[in-house]
Amino acid sequence: MRTERQEKPNSVRNNTASRVVGRESPTIGFVPVLIHYLVPALLLTVAALLLALGDARVLNFVDYKKIKSPRALNRYAAKVTLVFSAASGTISYFAWRYPNNQDILSLGYLPIFLGLLITLAVGAEKFKASSQRHK
Repeated sequence: MRTERQEKPNSVRNNTASRVVGRESPTIGFVPVLIHYLVPALLLTVAALLLALGDARVLNFVDYKKIKSPRALNRYAAKVTLVFSAASGTISYFAWRYPNNQDILSLGYLPIFLGLLITLAVGAEKFKASSQRHK
């Protein structure tokens, strides 16, 4: 009588495990993971720096000669950056939760960054000196 147990091939064994878990676990690439986890951290860092710098003139697209209060503008920019950081964090969560959709979720950062820049550029108009706003 033969007592040796015959091994199943890896493909059958992995297939059985994926059916038990309920879904296949795809391989996640290093670069998409890096993008999804660093973008919210980068935006949080920018927001913290904007709050910490106070009167510094750090926004390139703003003419600070016309701005009445640079500190108020930096606080506004920090708040807006925090909102968009939360949006990118949401994309990162869904990319982690549904790894099969990482590629399409990566496209979500484009409207986030464009929206951030447009919101900052339009919002900077509120901080111009009142005599220069009406010209």
